[in-house]
Amino acid sequence: MKRPAKVFSIVLVIILLMLAMPMVALAAPASSPSHAAPDVGLGGFTTLVIQYASLAGFSALVAVLINVGKTLHIVADGTSEKWAASLNLLGLIVLIILRLYVPSLATEQIDGMAGQVATILIVVLGFVVQLYTSSDVHAVLANAEI
Repeated sequence: MKRPAKVFSIVLVIILLMLAMPMVALAAPASSPSHAAPDVGLGGFTTLVIQYASLAGFSALVAVLINVGKTLHIVADGTSEKWAASLNLLGLIVLIILRLYVPSLATEQIDGMAGQVATILIVVLGFVVQLYTSSDVHAVLANAEI
């Protein structure tokens, strides 16, 4: 593993642990401590990460945004993994912050909306690519000797 990747991984772990601390402090106590499983301190955070990993709509939205970025030459070739990791980390941080301040938030509805936005963006991106491709093909065929 290269040095920048190690530094990024260490910083990522530190940030995630720092974000988990308020959740641990604000966690509700168990209703019956004698029958409850021992709290390891990061149970709420682990649940949140599992919940985040199951959001398929957001994952689709990240993939579409990266493809749009590639089409617009914002995302360079070979850097899509970094963009995906960054956008997924940003999404996790936003989910943690929202869960801290709006615990009744219905993430399933937001994920469904993200999936719909991804679907719309795929159609729009396909349409735009077809517009540019068809004009290029027309220019080639117009100059062809048939």
